[in-house]
Amino acid sequence: MKISNLINVTLTNELAVFTPELIALEQRLQEMKAGEQFKLNLIGPGQLLIDTALAMYEIIMARPTGVRLHVHSHSWLEDAEVLVWLAGDTRTLRSGA
Repeated sequence: MKISNLINVTLTNELAVFTPELIALEQRLQEMKAGEQFKLNLIGPGQLLIDTALAMYEIIMARPTGVRLHVHSHSWLEDAEVLVWLAGDTRTLRSGA
């Protein structure tokens, strides 16, 4: 299957629970149909707040049945960010992250 949907989430210390990025993530995931794949890129040197990571996890887990999610991290993961990374059906890390 080809991954045709992509969204980048920039990790910053200021990323609050309901940002435009998270709203866009939720909308795009809910619009997808069974059999489609989605790639979520985690980018940036910041950390997610615990509440933000929990909100992202809930958004990811509420996606329609049959939608596959790949989570790729371009930076190291710490604390609650790991929860978001583990929510993907498949996961990768940038080498050296």
